[in-house]
Amino acid sequence: MIHRTKILTPEETRLIEGDAFRAVLADISENGSGQAKDAAKACVSCPCSPEDCLFFDIETTGLSADTSFIFLIGAICFNDNTWILHQFLIQTVQEESLLLSSFFELTGHCQILVHFNGNTFDLPFIRKRAAANGRTAPFEGLFSLDLYQHVRPLKQILSLPHMNQSYLEKYIGWEREDHLNGKEVVSLFWSYSSAKDPETEQLLLCHNHDDLLGMIRIPALEGYFALLKGPIQSNTLRVCESDDLSCLLFRFSTILPIPHPFEFFRNDSFRLQADKNSGRISVPIYSGTLRYYFPDYKNYYYLPVEKQVIHKSVGSYVAKEFRTSASPENCFAARTGRFLPQPEILFTPAFRKEYRSKELFFEYTESFCEQKENAANYVRRLLSSLL
Repeated sequence: MIHRTKILTPEETRLIEGDAFRAVLADISENGSGQAKDAAKACVSCPCSPEDCLFFDIETTGLSADTSFIFLIGAICFNDNTWILHQFLIQTVQEESLLLSSFFELTGHCQILVHFNGNTFDLPFIRKRAAANGRTAPFEGLFSLDLYQHVRPLKQILSLPHMNQSYLEKYIGWEREDHLNGKEVVSLFWSYSSAKDPETEQLLLCHNHDDLLGMIRIPALEGYFALLKGPIQSNTLRVCESDDLSCLLFRFSTILPIPHPFEFFRNDSFRLQADKNSGRISVPIYSGTLRYYFPDYKNYYYLPVEKQVIHKSVGSYVAKEFRTSASPENCFAARTGRFLPQPEILFTPAFRKEYRSKELFFEYTESFCEQKENAANYVRRLLSSLL
């Protein structure tokens, strides 16, 4: 078995040593549950220590652990104030047990296993292969942090066709030296296991090396969570008026930078633009007539001539031929004015264009801009609706 090590540079590890990765753990702590939440909280409150984490990735000869085996494991861990990349590459299937033993020794010094889609693939595969070699994977009590599951809610705003690691690496702006796909890597291993060619060995190690270095750059995406989930800082709010459009313009800053500028539209509800640590959101102000639908429509009569509803407590004085029982569709009060969209009922009364319209609105008044906390909460909810 080949065991290669590399000391990583500060530039290669800056994202997992800095605020971005700490924010990942804080987010898991905030939104996790049970043992996962406790483990993440313990890590963050220490505060987060680099030596608590082990980043890893495996290379296998196939997708099924019943018919395939692991031929390469790469891992990044912290030791003696240094981030070290370990790679264990076997030359024959008989060495798989030794490979697993070497990896398990590293896990004995960590509390958190960090991976990309490992909850679905890597960890179950390792457990099965360990059992096939008469061993038990020592993962009990370790917290599993799956970066794929963590960043998957960002798919809508990133507008990526897939959320696999290669797409995320390109989005972040990291260029790999390796360009092999999974099928080519497996083919190379079978060639290497026969010829033990140094050049092929280097290609295999380079692929795994780039998988790991790409993975530890994914915390850069945490800037989008900071953008969408707050807290919002140093904000300004103003109304922009023109002949054909009026909008509410909200400028703000966030605690983490985003990898590169982006723009996102949510139908006609709002437009979001962000760059580095700043963002702006513009919300069109709707002018016209909207409807508030009474939820207790059974307590109302509908008057067809007047095209309005009245409560039954007073409707009983209207002749029966001029009234009918109200229905959900016609039991509303119309109001003309200026309105802002809302992703859910944040402010009441909530207005709609029609009964089955999914868009919700609330009436906009000049005092809304003066109530800065209400306005900031409104913007926070617009942003969080993108997750």
